[in-house]
Amino acid sequence: MRTSNSQEDEAEADEPSVADEPLGYDETDDEAGTAGGSLDYSSADLAIDAEDRPAPEFDDDSARRDAEREVHRRGYSGWCSQDCSGHEAGFDWAHDNGLRRAQPTYDSPSFDEGQEAYVKAVEEKLEEKRQEFEDEGADSEYAL
Repeated sequence: MRTSNSQEDEAEADEPSVADEPLGYDETDDEAGTAGGSLDYSSADLAIDAEDRPAPEFDDDSARRDAEREVHRRGYSGWCSQDCSGHEAGFDWAHDNGLRRAQPTYDSPSFDEGQEAYVKAVEEKLEEKRQEFEDEGADSEYAL
């Protein structure tokens, strides 16, 4: 049977018990409180194999909106005889109505040509963005 004096009892009461310590705690814990000293995860433990990651997808909607804005900002730049107002009107109308293919009116060849020029320019700009995506992959601004 153990006898205790009051000073030993007080000293033991001041020391934390094992029950007070967090799971995984040992004397090698660093100041940050990580169990077992520092956490050492090698990059191999955290890395996901390239074949396990899904391939990034192209954000067609975002790229198309950007292409439409860029093309419209640049404006109609096709050929016209003297007055380009019909071409410009068709170009602007195609943008304002979100055309993905020209809708000929047959009433105004210059208006129709403006529409066609807009649709073609957007498709070309969109193809450039797709190519950028192919080159940059997951780093592309159009990667989902």
